[in-house]
Amino acid sequence: MSHTVFNMLPIPPLDGSRVADGLMPYRWRPAWERFASVGPAVLMLVIMMPFILPFSLFSFPMRVANDMANYVILAALGGVAHEILVSPETRELIEAARE
Repeated sequence: MSHTVFNMLPIPPLDGSRVADGLMPYRWRPAWERFASVGPAVLMLVIMMPFILPFSLFSFPMRVANDMANYVILAALGGVAHEILVSPETRELIEAARE
């Protein structure tokens, strides 16, 4: 699940860039083309960010996506194992969505 979220980032050559390319307004096209030409370098920076900086911008969204996938799979299988695998932050989001 976290791979799916990462792959949908609008950074060339990821699949999200193809979605963004198809939805890009015509007047933004020149800026998008310039960004697309440096997309692989931006992607490398995003991948290397956790090794360069003491934090990652994607750690929370990736954790939530992974926890949600675990929750859905374990809920489908039944049982209470999801209480162990789902982080407290995601559990709060799930409870808030139920209300």
